[in-house]
Amino acid sequence: MGQYHLSQHTSTITPGATLSRFIGPIADCRDFLWGQLTDFENWPNWSSNIRTVTRTDAGSVGRGSKLDVTTSSGTQCWHIAHWDPGKRIDFIVESQNRRLGYSFVFNGPSEEYNVELRLSMEFEFSGMTSLFSRFLQYCERKKAVRLFEELTTYVENLGNKGHG
Repeated sequence: MGQYHLSQHTSTITPGATLSRFIGPIADCRDFLWGQLTDFENWPNWSSNIRTVTRTDAGSVGRGSKLDVTTSSGTQCWHIAHWDPGKRIDFIVESQNRRLGYSFVFNGPSEEYNVELRLSMEFEFSGMTSLFSRFLQYCERKKAVRLFEELTTYVENLGNKGHG
């Protein structure tokens, strides 16, 4: 359900936009899933919309790292806002009049063959785009659902093949 701040011309959807899927059985499921999600250059292999992913900073990957993600509609900077290996990674994607947040959370014991992956989303639109916020939220949520489904299907297929 959206919250509207007309004086600021923004619209935010939160919470209520969470996807969840149990993945497995796969040996070392949590580590395997984390490895696939954080192998950024490999994203085009499982996402039909992502063309390339390039790190734009140096050093170890972690909180504060930045990625240029090129899709069919252009290139966006994805900023890693939270980094807890094997447990959670959050991305913030900002562009003019729009801010998107994606949080991937891993649930379940680390030694298990199964893990629950959750994706929570938050979308904020400002300026003139706030006039179309419901439609834009629908479009962004649809893209995020597709991304989530493609990732989890890819991981399950690789896991069923013995990690490919």
